[in-house]
Amino acid sequence: MIDRGSASTRASTRVSTRASRRPATLTQLGTQFADGFGARFNALVLALYALEIGGLRAFSGLLAVGMLGSVLSAVVSSVGTSRIGARRTMQASAAVLASARAVSYAAVLTGFGVAPIMASRFVGSVTGGVLMAGAKSQAPRDERAAASLAWFSVANGGGQAAGAVAAGVVTAFATPAVVTVTGLAVGLGTIVPMYRIAGRSVAAAVPLREQLRGQRAAAPVAAFGALVTLVAMGLVSLSDALVVRLHSEAWLGPATAAAFTGALSAATYLRARPDVVRRDPLLAWPLLGVLALAGWQVAGMAWPFLLGTMAASGFAAQMLGAMVEHHVIHRVPPGQASPALAATAAAGSLASALALLVVPELVAIVGVQATAALLAAASLGVAMAGSSARRLALLPR
Repeated sequence: MIDRGSASTRASTRVSTRASRRPATLTQLGTQFADGFGARFNALVLALYALEIGGLRAFSGLLAVGMLGSVLSAVVSSVGTSRIGARRTMQASAAVLASARAVSYAAVLTGFGVAPIMASRFVGSVTGGVLMAGAKSQAPRDERAAASLAWFSVANGGGQAAGAVAAGVVTAFATPAVVTVTGLAVGLGTIVPMYRIAGRSVAAAVPLREQLRGQRAAAPVAAFGALVTLVAMGLVSLSDALVVRLHSEAWLGPATAAAFTGALSAATYLRARPDVVRRDPLLAWPLLGVLALAGWQVAGMAWPFLLGTMAASGFAAQMLGAMVEHHVIHRVPPGQASPALAATAAAGSLASALALLVVPELVAIVGVQATAALLAAASLGVAMAGSSARRLALLPR
């Protein structure tokens, strides 16, 4: 049992009570949009620079260190929360992220090559993961949590889309000096809102031992969410490549818009029906995977089927992510939500990375339709396995 009578837990509960009663605000959504815009803009500008001077190997290296940093953010979040509390951990992470972005553009200006950019990307991914988990931990601790988390993701995704468009325009038409100055301004400016909302996080430090006790309660939820991600969301991660393969590059924009529309619909649905999070995860989550996969049977036939498939995939992915994080938040004490969410995101990142190793091979061997059918069958198998696990008391209701 968690020692809810400890001083740190009582302080965490008192500090977070007012915040836990508030739904997602425009300030929080604007912060998420700015964070997504800055992250995507800087990542794309620096990735294109790395591709220019280091080739595909440098480009792939940036992606790899970014994923590794996201995974390690869970460790940093836990250690920081145990030492200085979630609030100061977020504030310190924002300061370190600003420094990492400044180092990246200094390397561009001075021509030091790709190594400093990779190091800065790694540090930025770690701190960015900490900041994202800290922001999500401010979601209300009631049935509205899933809706708030979904809207956070929608706002962040919208910011990333806008950041990608802006980076494409700037790199295509501006001089290298203007690109560098603009990137530095965007990179530093978009961190300020995240630093400001850090003041809403729990201030009290939570010892690692207490965190581990709390996270053990959330571990089955995070693990099951990662399993569904591994089985069902691989094709979603490859959607851009599949759109080009089944149709053409011209459909990337409409397909992205359809996926975003699906995600927006999921956030709207969760706000209108917050009670949907009560549905049995062992059945509902794998069925969301089936929904994300079913449309790929017909996506290559005509563009309406493609757009419908992308919308369904966006809806299912958003619902799954929000529902997993909702259950994680409600299984840990208030002051421990940030490291628990960071650990959940790390598990999801590892599952996605593994899926990206396996799913392309399946597509190459049996094709898109057969791969979707196999993965949908596997998702249903996950539901059956979950029912068996419940009978063994591994996944309580």
